[in-house]
Amino acid sequence: MWGYAGETGVPVIIDDGAGHTLHDLFELVLDAYPVNIFLDHEMNIINITESEMNPTAVNDVIQGMVDDIPTAINYLDDIQPIFNTSCVSCHDASHSTGLNLMSYSNVMEGSNNGDVITQLDHSSSVLWQSVNSGEMPPNSDLISTQIDLIAEWIDAGACENGDQAVDCDGICGGSANIDNCGICVEGDTDLNPCIQDCNDEWGGTAWESDCGCVATDNSGDDCDDCAGVANGYSFTDNCSECVAAGDTSCLEGCDGNYANDGSHSVDDECEVCSGDNSTCLDCAGTPNGDSVEDNCGICDSDGSNDCVQDCSGAWGGSSVDDECGICGGDNSTCTDCNNELNGLAIVDGCGDCVNGNTGEEPCPQDCAGVDGGDAARNGCDTCICNSSVALEGFVCSDSEVCIAGCDGFWYNDGLAPILDYCNVCDGDNSTCADCANVPNGDSFIDNCSECVAAGDMSCVQGCNGNYANDGTQIVDDECGVCDGDNSTCLDCAEVPNGDALVDMCETCDDDPSNDCVQDCNFEWGGGDLSCLSIENQIPENFSINKIYPNPFNPVVNIEYSLATSDLVNISIYDLNGQMVDQLFSEHQTVGNYHMTWDASEMSSGIYLITIQSGNILLSDQLILLK
Repeated sequence: MWGYAGETGVPVIIDDGAGHTLHDLFELVLDAYPVNIFLDHEMNIINITESEMNPTAVNDVIQGMVDDIPTAINYLDDIQPIFNTSCVSCHDASHSTGLNLMSYSNVMEGSNNGDVITQLDHSSSVLWQSVNSGEMPPNSDLISTQIDLIAEWIDAGACENGDQAVDCDGICGGSANIDNCGICVEGDTDLNPCIQDCNDEWGGTAWESDCGCVATDNSGDDCDDCAGVANGYSFTDNCSECVAAGDTSCLEGCDGNYANDGSHSVDDECEVCSGDNSTCLDCAGTPNGDSVEDNCGICDSDGSNDCVQDCSGAWGGSSVDDECGICGGDNSTCTDCNNELNGLAIVDGCGDCVNGNTGEEPCPQDCAGVDGGDAARNGCDTCICNSSVALEGFVCSDSEVCIAGCDGFWYNDGLAPILDYCNVCDGDNSTCADCANVPNGDSFIDNCSECVAAGDMSCVQGCNGNYANDGTQIVDDECGVCDGDNSTCLDCAEVPNGDALVDMCETCDDDPSNDCVQDCNFEWGGGDLSCLSIENQIPENFSINKIYPNPFNPVVNIEYSLATSDLVNISIYDLNGQMVDQLFSEHQTVGNYHMTWDASEMSSGIYLITIQSGNILLSDQLILLK
């Protein structure tokens, strides 16, 4: 049957490969019938059962196959527009690689480096690899549906006309096909299909001779008989004579030699080749006779009167077996140690009569095979002799080092796993190694991300919070300002942290000895000194006089003295060297001072207070307990 299936008009041919049309198939009554369906340029073989052998069922099968056929892709309508939009501005006839995407023929010519399209295999095609990887186009990648459409076109054969199929020679719409020898023939191949030889073998080389179908290197004379007659019946017999069919004149003798003149060897009555019958005489001298001399020396042919053996093997003897099965015995050999005939009692390895009807159990056997012995198996399942001596078939050792491994098993090969320094069974100490790979070591990664030994303080935090171990950390300027320019601590003489002060009489110098003071009337620079006495002392040293209470919660008092007027900075640090509070940073004159710190917002711990005056830095420890 020839026709079109489905809405797409796919060409369909249906037959059974033996000339039956679809109409003929409907008239056949079979359980299942193989049907060839030539569908869209491809041969499909399906089995249709008797119940399906009707037009409706067959059409349903064909329609399902048609539905699976992909939509035809036309290069001009579907592929070239993609290249026109995204690629031809670069890939025209002038492109340096020689890849021209202006037309189908240009694309199939490839580039200077060879083909860019591998028909039926998009993944091996250079063009698809370039657009799929985003290498092409350089500015904006193709969308996935465009990339998939190019792949589908290549896998369908990369033909210009989507209705065309690629033949086995790679020609779109070509007529080349695979012949019965598996070779691509006809079409543009200039090859003809192979044919069958006389053995029905496709492409075979057998030829038809007088003797029938023979191999190509056969002379064709193999069927001649010994008389030279093709397919004749004469043959060479075992006497090396060419004789007619049915000739049996050549006979084999008993010695294996053949003769056709009656001289072949034969067996005598004793079946001895060329013998004299002497080898089969009976006791009466008759060849193959039935007279026999019995074990008592009597020769006759009556077997009923032959003498017999007793239990001792004596012919005509009178010995018999006792209850123990002993010939001529007195039953003693099967009486057990409990004096019971055929009893089951035995004497065990400890010399005691046990089992049977004694009610006694045998003493236990140790691992060395010794009854009642003290050999025992250790944790490694090795038998240790102790005082036993191993019997034949048993083995025991005087001693063995058997060690329990940390895995719960016993070892006698020195390979018992042990706990490593990290308390891991059979471990490699890696689970508790410090950064220097020392098990349970105290090296640590400092704030500079370096592995250093315990106590190493080479990594210093700069005033900006960043750490460095090469001296490059950011520091305070002379004014205590992080990365500052010293401008914030100039004294009245414009000297950073200088000693010059403007006293209460507005005099600027660095000599505190001439600073004006209040007289007894509290007038700066006044002359009333009547209130001064030796007890009214000016501090001689810069010092922290008293910190109380300490430990404290949450307020602590700090008393300190200044022997010279200067810029005073008072700061609080934690034990990591991080400043957590700055209490004071101003110029102060000579005298005794009191300061408090409220640590309500701080956590319990040890803190350091530093008081700096000029180039002198004092510090003390504060303990906050909440």
